[in-house]
This record gives sequence, C-alpha cells and structure tokens, in this order.
Amino acid sequence: MMVLKTSFAIQIDQARQGFREIRSELDAIKQILAIRRREKSYREIKYQLAALRFEKALIKHAYACLKGGFRPDQPRWPKGTSEGGRWSGGAGTESPQTGPSRNPRSRGHHFVPGELYRRESLKPETRKVFEDAVTGPLRGQQHGNSEEHKTYSRAIREAFDQFKSQNGIVRSEEMTPEQAKKFVDEVRNSKDPRIHNFNMKIYMREIRYYLRRIPRRIE
Repeated sequence: MMVLKTSFAIQIDQARQGFREIRSELDAIKQILAIRRREKSYREIKYQLAALRFEKALIKHAYACLKGGFRPDQPRWPKGTSEGGRWSGGAGTESPQTGPSRNPRSRGHHFVPGELYRRESLKPETRKVFEDAVTGPLRGQQHGNSEEHKTYSRAIREAFDQFKSQNGIVRSEEMTPEQAKKFVDEVRNSKDPRIHNFNMKIYMREIRYYLRRIPRRIE
C-alpha cells in the first residue's frame, strides 16, 4: 500500500512539473509576442515619420522648382547625345513630349476641391486662396474625377464644416483669407487617410514620372 502511494505521489509531482514547464513556455511565448507587437508598432511609427519627412522634402523641392521657373515640358537635348534628356533652355532639338499627362490642361490638384469653394459664398480674396492652393501641373498622371477623388472631396467637405464650427464661422462669407490659408495647411497636414493617402499618391506618381525621365549614367 505504501508503495502505491509513493508511485502515485511521484506521478503527481511529475504532472505538476509538466504544468510548470508548460506555464513557463506560455509565459515565454507571451513575452515574445509582446516584443513583436512593440517592434511592429515601432516600425509603423518609423515608417510614418519617414513618410512625413519625405512629404516635407517633396513639398520643399516642388516649391523650389516652381520658384525657379522649372518646367518639365521645356525642350530637351535629343536622346543619345552627351546631354541627352537634359533641359536645353530652348536650344534642344527634341520637342517636348505630348499627351494628357505631359501637357496638362489644368493647374494640377487643388487641395480644396473646386466643387467646394466655387459653390460656397466666399469673399473673392478668400476664394482666391483656395484657387491658388494647388500642386502645380501634373505630369505623371491624369487628374480625373475618380471614386477616390470623390471620397477625398467628401472628406474635405467634412473637414471644412468642422473647421468653420471650431473657428466660430457661421456663414462661409465670414471666412477670412487668413483662415482659408490655415484650412489649406490643415488639409496638407491632415492625418485623415482619405485626405493624406490621396495627396501622397499624387506626390508619388509625380516622383516616379520624374525619376523615369532622369537619364541614367553609363558606368
């Protein structure tokens, strides 16, 4: 009888030891998962910061090009020459490429859609702020009224109504040019994915367009 009790006690001890090992393994797995979640969050924050830095640099570059009178549709030196692909300032013999994406008919993407500021009873000087808030001519894409653009416009409308409410603007005609500039800045820096992602998509298409036009050096 004593032998049976001892054998049973040994089995109980072994089972307890097994449970302790399983619990220890589960705790280790939980720690690993927690570390991976933290690493994933860190990477996401890192990517967001990189995207913001990239967007800021792109805006500065676009502003510098606009200020310097840079025009991608200027005549270029013919391909195959030592200066192939570079802007000739009018001396090149290769005509600018044509097409909807290279000779845009509009001034580009308005950060505040025209369907909003044209229908609002704004002061002329306030409306001009929205008219002038554009990316500039789009070379790498056609700028149509896609579903994505419609979603963007709805998001801007919501942001516009919220901006008026937060700033005590009862009627649109009360909005000043300074307030309009502030709203444009909020649109440019918006974290709303419907707004931010659409603007970033436009920037990225333009970058890819310009990168394709840069002549590669032959090593």
